[in-house]
Amino acid sequence: MKILDKALFKFRRKYFALKLKKHIIHKAPTIKAFEEVLGQYKNDNCFVHGGYRQIVKFFDSGGGIENLIDILDNNFSNILSPAYTLNFKKNGVFHLKYSKPDIGYFGVEFAKHATFRSHDPIGSIWFRGNIDKNQLDLKRSFFADNGMYGTIANDKSLTLCIGTDTVKLSLLHYLEYKFNLPYRKEVIYEGVAYYDDDEFEFVKQKTTENIGILQVERERVEYEMLKEGILKRYDFGNFVLRIKNNKDFADFIKTKTDKDPYYLFFEKNS
Repeated sequence: MKILDKALFKFRRKYFALKLKKHIIHKAPTIKAFEEVLGQYKNDNCFVHGGYRQIVKFFDSGGGIENLIDILDNNFSNILSPAYTLNFKKNGVFHLKYSKPDIGYFGVEFAKHATFRSHDPIGSIWFRGNIDKNQLDLKRSFFADNGMYGTIANDKSLTLCIGTDTVKLSLLHYLEYKFNLPYRKEVIYEGVAYYDDDEFEFVKQKTTENIGILQVERERVEYEMLKEGILKRYDFGNFVLRIKNNKDFADFIKTKTDKDPYYLFFEKNS
């Protein structure tokens, strides 16, 4: 990115960060207020992204996420969370039990509370709750319509971004694949997947990656999602909770990218 483009990108981030402020719902910085908000969204399933440090600080949980887990259990039948292991692309080894998530520390902590994990060597998910894993095809690809993400994108489940610095665009790579967006390409990574200490198989794992370097304008996208009612944002002092309906988000991305396949990105503006 050229120097002028970097300056413009930075300016646009600040501009939309200011614009979205009028759509923020301010609440008291208390756990009680947080519980009251979540109580409005009781649901069967939620998909959770967490900012570990912010969560520990807000819930004063002494280094764990137990207090948050208790609140989520009171409001949702099933809690799902990313367990992504992008290192598989480099080392070609995935172990269902021992491979730690490598994007943020929240997924590492959530593992202590999860019931089971799906088997995708790159895009696995933690599960906690009442879901019977015997009714799921845990080896189903990230990109299959009846896989984990296809199911989430087609029901009325919610995504919660709890204590994260920015909005997390959950399901986006699945949706980009489903909508055949031109800036993504299919890539195959080969390796070994261990499902326990004895069961393993050689796998060719399909994923998608960007063609070239593209910068998502997260502040702009968050502003437009807030403005159109796709996203709700609650600020408890400095602690932020973002909530979006996954089916609504999928429809939002479809509508925007039908008009402009590069809707998410800064580059078209530079």
